[in-house]
This record gives sequence, C-alpha cells and structure tokens, in this order.
Amino acid sequence: EGNVKSAVKNACGIPTPTNKQVISSVINHFILDKDSATHQGVVTKYPVGQTATNLEVNMHIVTVSNQCVSAIEQSINGSGFGLNNIVLNSMASSEAYITQDEKDNGVCLVDIGAGVTNLSVFTKGGITYSAVIQKGGDQITEDIAYAFDTSFEEAERLKLEYGDAQVKSIREDKLVPFQQINDDDDPDQSEHYLSQQSLVEVIEQSYSTIFSSIKKVLQSQQLDRSLKSGFVLAGGGAKIKGCDMLMLSCVTVRTKLGCINVDKITTKKLQFEDSLKDPAYACALGLLLFEPNESDFNFRGKQTNKQTSILSKIRDHLSTKL
Repeated sequence: EGNVKSAVKNACGIPTPTNKQVISSVINHFILDKDSATHQGVVTKYPVGQTATNLEVNMHIVTVSNQCVSAIEQSINGSGFGLNNIVLNSMASSEAYITQDEKDNGVCLVDIGAGVTNLSVFTKGGITYSAVIQKGGDQITEDIAYAFDTSFEEAERLKLEYGDAQVKSIREDKLVPFQQINDDDDPDQSEHYLSQQSLVEVIEQSYSTIFSSIKKVLQSQQLDRSLKSGFVLAGGGAKIKGCDMLMLSCVTVRTKLGCINVDKITTKKLQFEDSLKDPAYACALGLLLFEPNESDFNFRGKQTNKQTSILSKIRDHLSTKL
C-alpha cells in the first residue's frame, strides 16, 4: 500500500505553473513491471497484494488558472454556500450520461455549453483526455445575429423555434418573420422575413466548425480510433434537432444524444422528474452523483467550510420528496 501511495504522490508532483493549480487527479489504472522495450506490462486497478519490481500509475491530472478557481469560490461563498471541491464539467456530466461499459470500450463525451464545448475521452474504464473547444451555443447564436443583422435575443429565438442542424432536413422551405435592427439613428425595429433554409445553413456551418475542431483535436492525440462506443452529446447546445446526425457526418463514428441514467439517479434516492431529462442539466445532475477520486483529497486537501455545501442542500431537498 505504501508503494501505491508513493507512485500516486510522484505522479501528482508534476511541475505546475505558478498561475495554475490542480483541481482533479484521477487514477485510471496501475501498471506492474512495464517493459522498457515493448512498453507493455500488467494493467490493474487494484495493485495492493500483488508482487512486482516496478510500479507505475496512469492518471489524468487537470489544471486550471488560479483566477478561474478564485472566481468560482467567490461566487459560491457569496451565495451563502460552502465549497468542498471543484469538478471538471465533463467529468460531472459523465456520471449522469456515460455507462461503465462505454467507458471501458472507449467513448467521448461532448458537452456543448453556452460559452464553450467540453470533451472528455474515456478508455479502459477511466478518463484519459480532456479538452475545451472555445465555441458553444452562444457563439452559434451570435453567428445567426451577425448573418441576419438582428439582436442576440432574436437570434436565440430563431434558433430555438426554427433551427435545425442540417439543411437536408428541411423538406419544404418557408419564410420566417423576425425583427431586424436598423442601421440608422432610429432605434425602432421593423419586421423582416428570412428563409428557414438560410437560417439552418448558418446553424449547420457553426456546428460543423465545432465538430471539425473536435475531430482534429482527437486525431492529434491519436484517440480517434479508440472510441468503440463513439460519441455522446450533452449540454444545452446539443438540444437542437439533428445535432447528433450532423456530428455523425463530420466524425464518421457512431454518435448519439445522451440519455440520463435514471436508474443511477434513483439508486441515490433522488427524485427524478421528466423535465430533468433536458441535456442542459447533464452537468448539474452529474454533480449530485459525483464521488470524488480519493487522490483528489489526498493531493488537494478537502476544503472545510462552516457553510452548508450547495450540493448537500440540493440532495437533501430531492431526497425528502421521495
């Protein structure tokens, strides 16, 4: 057991820039007696009790800027709640959306949020890679606003009411009324019309940019052929019709819209309502299910706070409804 702790400590001792800190250190597996020539060894999740002359640990360590952590802490504490730990968005979402079989076979969770798109790759049962694409649902809305010279709010309405991720899904084009912002000094707005096909063309191009970026990132890490279970979409940005089919055409690997693991939620004695099936709640539900890796607390040290954890309050509220 002492050798295991030593291996984990050494792995966590990687140099970290002064402006960043580790928020997560997840143990994926251990390797016994790895051959220096073939790079092969005995892979195990529980090395205690086994005999070996050499022990290595495979971990996924996530670092973020101190400024981001400080902003989160101030926001939570300012709301009257306590902060126990900080969790990577996609790791939380995976608790509600990804099965253990998918993690074992190889899967990529794509969480399309408002500002960014988070992706996490799971292979051999654990997380092996994570990245952030600097484009999300808000940027798609901004593309619509720019293309049709309208406000962000009106562009969001157009996206939600008439949007689709694929032009080929539009069987019959139609004119869609919208408010366009005038360029002159008159602040009044006038009603205009655009074709639904033109709207969807902008949306498809924006989503294609995200999916193409994901494909390039995974190819650069040589992970594109490790996803036997394909891609799982989550987040509010994944709700638009045809999102999964467009991604399938871009990455040519099986893709599906994530489905909440209801059994896992009810096992935790939390009441589940149909409204929570919305992909936008993937991260929030995942946080309720998340059980931090032991190494997180050994490495970062669990923070104590006299204020009640926000997650504890939410869990208690949902549990009392049963």
